[in-house]
Amino acid sequence: MPLKYVKIALIAVLSCTIFKPTFSWMVARFEETESFYAHGYLVPFVAAFLVFRLKDKLKAAEPRVYDKGLAMLVIFLCLHLLASFFEINFLSGLCFIGCLSALMLYNCGPAFLRVIAFPLFFLVFMVPAPNAIVFYVYGSEVAMGWFHDFSGLLVFVFAFIGFIILREIFISWRKKPIAS
Repeated sequence: MPLKYVKIALIAVLSCTIFKPTFSWMVARFEETESFYAHGYLVPFVAAFLVFRLKDKLKAAEPRVYDKGLAMLVIFLCLHLLASFFEINFLSGLCFIGCLSALMLYNCGPAFLRVIAFPLFFLVFMVPAPNAIVFYVYGSEVAMGWFHDFSGLLVFVFAFIGFIILREIFISWRKKPIAS
């Protein structure tokens, strides 16, 4: 077995060990009743598919060791330790994506990272937002009014383009109407 596969396997095992509490938190949020994050299981597969589609560009990118990636990895790991200590799971989840980016930068260089930047950024949609933000956005009358106005704007824009959009789905789940 070539040394690079041993290196990749070791990094994967260490990452899973270090970020196990974060992954447990994510799974708990994905499986909550009426969760906004049930799609979280699919996001890594979609990101992997996006990387697979870029395989020709990845072959063209010249991999090289880039030492600044190691410094970036240390920063994200320290930030993860702080986030874990203070139980800021959202930040810890973002640190996981940062560590993946730093590992790609260190092992493959900036050209490689530029190619896979979008799939790495797409992983952000796997990380659940903090409950305080979710409760504020979906529980606030001001935010609900903003969502209502914004959905009206989107319906207008899509109608102008030629799409027919029904807004009843958004309105039907609201608890009470907002006074105009």
